[in-house]
Order: sequence, then structure tokens, then C-alpha cells
Amino acid sequence: DKCRRCDYPLWSGNGSEKCDICRSGFYLRDPNACTRNRCANRCSACPPHANCSAFNTSLETLFVQRGHWRASPISDKLAKCRKLGGDDDAGKVRCAGGDNTEANGKGLCNPAFKGPECQLCSADDHYLVDGHKC
Repeated sequence: DKCRRCDYPLWSGNGSEKCDICRSGFYLRDPNACTRNRCANRCSACPPHANCSAFNTSLETLFVQRGHWRASPISDKLAKCRKLGGDDDAGKVRCAGGDNTEANGKGLCNPAFKGPECQLCSADDHYLVDGHKC
């Protein structure tokens, strides 16, 4: 068998028979949708405020930038964490970013916060003050 060039933006590792890895700046939407030789139309451009430079980025492993949040590891919609009465950095304090989205987005929050855009305090009987304090 001859090696065949992968269709852009796909590529493969050495010795692989499948083009199942997206190049830097793209992410693989659904790894299970790849057939033996192709993953055509399975790569998407990295969404704004995410980082897809890591090797073999998938939708589940998108790195979300600080100050942004997403609801689940299968969502490509990122929301900016608003000030909510605080200064310009309040959203960056609450929304730590990263690639640990968890089912409800909690993994993207500073540990003191939870919920959509990390707007809720993790501690019981606490509430948000000045956009970034509990």
C-alpha cells in the first residue's frame, strides 16, 4: 500500500492508516465519525477565545481562554464572562478557563464559583459581590 496525502486540514501520525488528526488551529468535531481512511469535513476552525494549538485537539479538549466559559465539553459556543457589576477583570477572576469543561462548565470556573459564566458562589449561603467576590 502507498501512503496517501491527507486532505487539509487533516493529518496523521507516522505509520497511521487514517487521517484522523486535525492540524493546529482546528479541532476534530467527532472522532467516532471517521472511517478507516477518512475524516472528511470533521475538522472545524478553532472558535474565537479558544486555543486549538495542542496536539490532536478535539471538541472535548478545546482549551478555553481565561474570561470565557462554555456549558459542556460538546459545545463549541464560548461565552464571555461579563463584569456583573465588577471591574473589567471580574469575568477573568471568575472564569479561569482551561480544558476541563465538565458536564456543566464548572471545571472552567475559579474554585470559588460555579454555574453559567461562573456567576454563582460555590459556598452555600454566599452570593456574588462586585462581580468577582463571594
